[in-house]
Amino acid sequence: LIINRINWNPFLCRSCFKNFNFSIKLGLLVSDTFMSLVSAFPQWVIILTEICPFLFEFSARKKLFHSLRYGIERKIAEILKHDSSIELPTHITISYQIKKKEIIIDRTKIYEETIEILKDPKLIKSILSITYKDEHGLGLGPTAEFFSIVSREIIKHHSDLWNISNEDYHSISNDLFPAPIYNDNFSDDKSDYKSYFTLLGQFIGRALLERCQCDLSFSNLFYMHLLDIESETSLWSISNTDPVLYTS
Repeated sequence: LIINRINWNPFLCRSCFKNFNFSIKLGLLVSDTFMSLVSAFPQWVIILTEICPFLFEFSARKKLFHSLRYGIERKIAEILKHDSSIELPTHITISYQIKKKEIIIDRTKIYEETIEILKDPKLIKSILSITYKDEHGLGLGPTAEFFSIVSREIIKHHSDLWNISNEDYHSISNDLFPAPIYNDNFSDDKSDYKSYFTLLGQFIGRALLERCQCDLSFSNLFYMHLLDIESETSLWSISNTDPVLYTS
């Protein structure tokens, strides 16, 4: 009853329930190298973070997400990257070694080449290292830039699927929301529409794996829909999602 009331009809904002002691305790657990490797967290950690995530700081929940959702190969690589003094058994480091894959990108074809990268199953367990054709940059910088550029390119190539004008894709607000599905450019079964959002999901998933930021900010209503959370639509939410409809 308490959980339902918090989810559906809150009397107080969720930040009022934030408990810094919980966040500190969770941070200590996630910082434990071997506990993080095998994801051997106490049951209360899983239950509370799933049912009442607002009790914890975002930074603590983010660390837990990385520990639970990343494969052991990436977790080992991340641990050794931040603390090379840690000595893991040789058979573990060899068996779960993850390879870094260097990919050369042509800036003029970045969107098309991104699609090929996301479709390549051989790259799923590799760490991407992006370089650009006829350029000398290498490492985290070009890789982070890659995800930033592609974020805008994905919106640019199908701007008609969002509540933005074709001219505004380069200055995306924090209220991206899908446009109604009635565009004549898509087939009746909406397979192209589904393929586009599948691509978008794969791209965001890849950014999470590489720990790179996407320049995409979706509307709160869109997030709620993705999480299957019902929400009462208000004039304020409409004004942020569709200003034209709000002022009509």
